[in-house]
Amino acid sequence: MENVSDLRVSELASSRYVRPYRLHFERDGHSLSWDYILSHDSLAVLLLNTSRDVFIFVKQFRPAVLMHLVHQHIANDGSSSSTASTVASGLTDQTAGDGPAETPAGNGVQQARAPAGQLHFPQSPVDPARACCYELCAGLIDKSGKSLPEIAREEVLEECGYDVPLSRVHRVTSYQSNVGVGGSRQVLFFAEVTDEMKTGKGGGLESEGELIEVIEVPRDHVMEFIMDESKPKATSVLFAVSLFLSSPGFFRGD
Repeated sequence: MENVSDLRVSELASSRYVRPYRLHFERDGHSLSWDYILSHDSLAVLLLNTSRDVFIFVKQFRPAVLMHLVHQHIANDGSSSSTASTVASGLTDQTAGDGPAETPAGNGVQQARAPAGQLHFPQSPVDPARACCYELCAGLIDKSGKSLPEIAREEVLEECGYDVPLSRVHRVTSYQSNVGVGGSRQVLFFAEVTDEMKTGKGGGLESEGELIEVIEVPRDHVMEFIMDESKPKATSVLFAVSLFLSSPGFFRGD
């Protein structure tokens, strides 16, 4: 999973998943702009195996997390090429501190783009293991003709190997994610599974480049897990687990 090399950054000409834009608008008499990314909504599933009282999470390499770390490394290490350092420092300078992000020049996202072929590392300057994140089982809402519970059930089977009955997939709530540059919605589901429902190893779809590790965390140790900063986690993990522990009735429809 962590054998990552030959890193090349290029301009994003087109994508199946994201589209960058710049919004120009007026607010209180001021002309402002804001860079944002249009992307699919998604769903996530908090899984609890009641046979052994363990939460089920997934762990996978996230290229965007790696490149954020690489850009930080470049900005803080003067040994890299001047072009790469300029690209990285543009992001760092524009996003540092707590000042207002809205300016006539945008919010700094554009300055982080690297011209094609000008940022290349045969080997990653940052350990790729640092970009392997602990997450909820999740997926994009991009399958027409299927309900959200049906998509959630498919993701659980593909990523974690549990064939959970549709009747046991419960919607909990929804929220906006990455509100600074994205704003897409994520719908949270919950499902209790058992060892008897385990019909496969999970791991995701190789055809989509997924290489997912299934992680089990005992309920008694889950707070230690989510507070351990050495294990990078998606925000949804902290939110879902904390909400479950404080208000379990929301997850079971009580």
